[in-house]
Amino acid sequence: MKVMPFHRQRPLVCAACLFAAGIWTGRQGFVPVWIFAAAFLLSALFAWAGRKRAFGMLSGVLSAAFFFGAVYISALDARPLPDEGTYTVTAYVSGNVEIREEDGFVHTFLRDARGVDENGNVVRLGKLYWVMTAEDEDLVLARHLEDGARVTFRGKVTRPLGRMNPYGYDFRAYLEQNGVRMRVSGMTDLMVTQDARLDYFGVMHRIRSWIGTRMDLTFGEGAAFPRALLLGDKDQLPDETRDMFADLGIAHVLTVSGLHVALLSSVVMALLRVLCLSPRERMALQSVLLLFYCALLEFSVPVVRASLLMVLSSYRIVVRRHGDTLTSLAFVFLLVLLCWPASLFSLSFQMTFGAVLGMVMLGPVFARWTEKWPRVLRALHPDVAASATLGVMLPLFNAYHRFSLIGLIVSPVAVLLTGILLPLLLAITVIGMVYLPLGQWLSGVLGIFARRVPELMEKLANLPYAAVNVPAVAWPLALAFIYMLFLCTPYTALDVRKRVLSGGAALLAALCVFVLTHTWDVCYIQLYQGQADCAVVMDRKETVVIDTGTNGGDLADLLLAKGRRADTVILTHLHSDHAGGVMELLESHVEIGRVLIPRLGEMQQIDEEGVEALALLREAGIPVIEVSAGDSLTLPGGRITFVWPTLPRGGQDPNYYCLCALMELEGVRFLLTGDLVGAMEGYIAQEADILKVAHHGSADSTGDAFLQAVRPDIALIPCAAGRYLPSEDTLARLESSGAHILRTDETGAVTITLRNGEYRVNTYLDQRKQHAAQ
Repeated sequence: MKVMPFHRQRPLVCAACLFAAGIWTGRQGFVPVWIFAAAFLLSALFAWAGRKRAFGMLSGVLSAAFFFGAVYISALDARPLPDEGTYTVTAYVSGNVEIREEDGFVHTFLRDARGVDENGNVVRLGKLYWVMTAEDEDLVLARHLEDGARVTFRGKVTRPLGRMNPYGYDFRAYLEQNGVRMRVSGMTDLMVTQDARLDYFGVMHRIRSWIGTRMDLTFGEGAAFPRALLLGDKDQLPDETRDMFADLGIAHVLTVSGLHVALLSSVVMALLRVLCLSPRERMALQSVLLLFYCALLEFSVPVVRASLLMVLSSYRIVVRRHGDTLTSLAFVFLLVLLCWPASLFSLSFQMTFGAVLGMVMLGPVFARWTEKWPRVLRALHPDVAASATLGVMLPLFNAYHRFSLIGLIVSPVAVLLTGILLPLLLAITVIGMVYLPLGQWLSGVLGIFARRVPELMEKLANLPYAAVNVPAVAWPLALAFIYMLFLCTPYTALDVRKRVLSGGAALLAALCVFVLTHTWDVCYIQLYQGQADCAVVMDRKETVVIDTGTNGGDLADLLLAKGRRADTVILTHLHSDHAGGVMELLESHVEIGRVLIPRLGEMQQIDEEGVEALALLREAGIPVIEVSAGDSLTLPGGRITFVWPTLPRGGQDPNYYCLCALMELEGVRFLLTGDLVGAMEGYIAQEADILKVAHHGSADSTGDAFLQAVRPDIALIPCAAGRYLPSEDTLARLESSGAHILRTDETGAVTITLRNGEYRVNTYLDQRKQHAAQ
């Protein structure tokens, strides 16, 4: 019997995949939108012309799906934005207000924002991300901010920064996934009205706040866990708990996801069956309850996806039709992307659909393999855990660069425990709303058991080799992996021999493409770190980090994505903007070989963050070595020679005695100056091709005499936009010297590739602009 091809059997699945591919392509900006629009119209005409022939019709529709996705996201991205500037903003607080007590940093979201500019014009700002630094009285006022409160203040509205470093965090994309395209900073003349207005958002805020308050009263100090499971509120959970669950590969347990919705929906349907309702009536009530739950959780994508699948499943029961699960998933996938196209780029979306896709396509395969296992083991549903793990493996690898080995065992147990705890927590919450004393007593009984769960997870997370670091998966290998997984599913008609040959050919082709496109050159990368400093040298298998910035998140992501350890970390001095990122490196499980600091570096006037960084390094057993002028570090392609400090004295400003070095790599000379002050720069002046400008371009550094001695071709300035550095005087001196100035606030990360005495400069933001222009 001739088997119909996959694309003929499930055209909606293919259309959904192509629509998503179109969204991804359109977001990259490789092609002007008018070309996509013209291609979409041609595809639609082709489908109409070939409507009487299955091949022509299907080809046209699938092509149109791809081009429509590209046009759709491009049109949304092209929507006009309000002008940047200072506005008097009136808006409503949306969601939780997070306050960092140690420095008064406050951030939250605002909705229905309107602004009045300096000319008196009223501008609709929509949803905003609000960030401010509050002090004294303002901090007291900020503590009274809550979801739904009306606020009026003066602030600066700007476009948020996107990704500035390779493999770095894309803050702009995160905000866009939350429906936000602008940010506002400041809180001048802040006025707060506590009463939430009675619109949809105000009503849902009051309901959510009331439920949260009742849960706090019912569960007491143990309310953080049930609030996370039922309301998606993880603010009360300690960071250690979240990190522990992430290391075990079960972070999804702490997030309201499809698993939670499926369990809650099953409980509701079981209760409705007791009432002897018809399937149609059960489906109607289920739909209403799920709609309310979606609204309560602000239509979170995982909740919407799972709710739609639950309703579709009930609908098939009502109409007594056995639908194709994969096609149903594709329908929900399309619907979610039509409503929230930017969610395609969120890890939550990718893991949500990846897990379900894995269970649908690979679940039957694992079920056959485990059908002869003992019943006790099968009760843990290892087939579900294994198939879901494979479905989310690529997104997890590329996001966290870490794979939990123990998670393969823990995940089924965690799902089972969640299945037990979730209905109990829901029941206790409802009882607490009706009769608080009984709810409190039941929560106390359950708490005896529930408290053991984090303790057990902590012990498992601390086991040796519980998790391992993994590099980012290159796109050719990712495509080959997906194709080979597809060959293992029941959805392909190839026999075993053809599957093996086809999978092997795909893997071989992917390896060839990877080898041909991968760069093995020696490079120096000056990362964007705002008004902080961080650079990475990659020389064959050797990696040297020169300062870690204030926040080492992007640095850690780069090293983990490249599959590298930090063989040597050079901290030029112990100010927080140079050494503060050490904490993130350790928390991200980046392996560090040794740390070099300036001689007497700990005896200078250093920050608390610097003291803490050294303490953490020593606690981790990492050697901390003092160096000074004359010491050197040998690399496969050259040498780093320290040229300062010579005879340091303790109790001074660390900038006077920071480490400075001459790096000779592949015949190219770099002069690395840290934050050295101008009074000392004459001691290190020597000719170099590339100068890392001292102290972010401050006015008292990089003098004319120094530049005449160095004569740099390239001047790198790590800095943030809108700050007092770099100084205009320093920029003028650099221009007069003939050096080509590269500022990280304008270029993003700067990558200098070195080979045989020559170098090539690539800037991260310019690369993205060139791709868009092409």
